[in-house]
Amino acid sequence: MKVKTQFYRATNNIFYAHMLALAIACQVAKCQTPENVPVGFYGKVIDQDGNPVPKAKVTFDLVISHMAQNATETIPTGTETESNGDFKVVSVSAYGIDKISIIKIGYKLSSKVFRSYTFGLKPNYRPNVDNPIIFRMWKEGIKEQLIGASWRGKVNCDGRSNRFDLLGGHENVTGSLEIMCTRTPLNYESTERQPYSYKLQISVLGGGVQQTDDEFTYRAPDNGYQPSVIVEHKPGDPQWAAGVEQEFYIRTSDGKYGAKQLFFCKLIFRHDWLAG
Repeated sequence: MKVKTQFYRATNNIFYAHMLALAIACQVAKCQTPENVPVGFYGKVIDQDGNPVPKAKVTFDLVISHMAQNATETIPTGTETESNGDFKVVSVSAYGIDKISIIKIGYKLSSKVFRSYTFGLKPNYRPNVDNPIIFRMWKEGIKEQLIGASWRGKVNCDGRSNRFDLLGGHENVTGSLEIMCTRTPLNYESTERQPYSYKLQISVLGGGVQQTDDEFTYRAPDNGYQPSVIVEHKPGDPQWAAGVEQEFYIRTSDGKYGAKQLFFCKLIFRHDWLAG
């Protein structure tokens, strides 16, 4: 198993896949479909403590469908959050909105926000003024000096211990990051499409690790750490996937805290980590 430690996130650009599928369906059926609908999009911007973020600049693209021409048009648009953090997009017709961006000095938008919403055929959003979409921003304060690392390497999946230097990423028999991988069958070919069994055991030796789905990973908890975390999938699992993407909080043997992001698949392992 190869190891790469630069972390990537997929973008939420769903419009063009939707439009292509609808265009193909209409070409086959020789049908006419509604192109755009009245937009009613309601959002709310809050910080990590749930406080509203007023006067934040919200920009996005209105996506206008031209189904007859099998094309879309994007119109850059913007607004600003109110004193309670709310914003809305109304009084226009469109197929959806895309590339949502929210900016305010002293704040950082979560990288986990969903940035694309469709309103036409097969919508993924239905207007509800009483239940706005929540966008979270991190209000920056006094920062500690952080140490970051991004690296790549190789993990054997025969059950042996693979140890790495946590910062440098070098394979090191005394490294504090240990990854043990077991895969059945061991000699899995990358061209095969059948599910397989695998088990990953991730440890920070002398410290601890815990999984997290937190929106922000800037506040590591004081407790709850385990010697290791196990991620395991078998072919019959309903949620089986060749790739595993997971974030962790870590505590090192010398009492430092950090967060790391891991992505595993049948051929590659990527890792980022940040500690203070």
